[in-house]
Amino acid sequence: DDGDAERELGSALQFCGRTFQKVKDDDESNDDNNNNDNNNDNNNSNNNTPDLLLCSKFAPKPWRTSPDSVVQACRSSMERLGVNSIFLYQLHYSDAISQPFKIFGYVNNKDEIYWEGLARCYHEGLIEHVGVCNYGPQNTRAAHAFFAKRNVPLASNQINFNL
Repeated sequence: DDGDAERELGSALQFCGRTFQKVKDDDESNDDNNNNDNNNDNNNSNNNTPDLLLCSKFAPKPWRTSPDSVVQACRSSMERLGVNSIFLYQLHYSDAISQPFKIFGYVNNKDEIYWEGLARCYHEGLIEHVGVCNYGPQNTRAAHAFFAKRNVPLASNQINFNL
């Protein structure tokens, strides 16, 4: 029902708005504590926190076969969004679950290729944070270890959660 969907979206946006406002308020109180005389409530030039934090994700697709294809996907997202960087860029799901020929014994898991692409995006300054989605404990540990070797913090694992 459209009414239920609108109410759910409204609730989510209210939650996000309250959370964002708290973060913004905390940042402003930190500015006050730092005695920043240049702080102007009507001017965000001294505050590095943007009014909106954009996140995006990409899916493992058969044509994404190299780290460069992940970097290109990120650049394309940035262009579509009209931004110079993305706050959080996530791998939508592990390639391990999208192996249609596994039943025939053929597996071509490209997670490490995608992780390398995310690491390049991070080191090139295209993204501020790296994340994954729908990872279980084993894949989360593997991704964390991979990124740690490249000095890239794994910031999130977005999972499906239903009440």
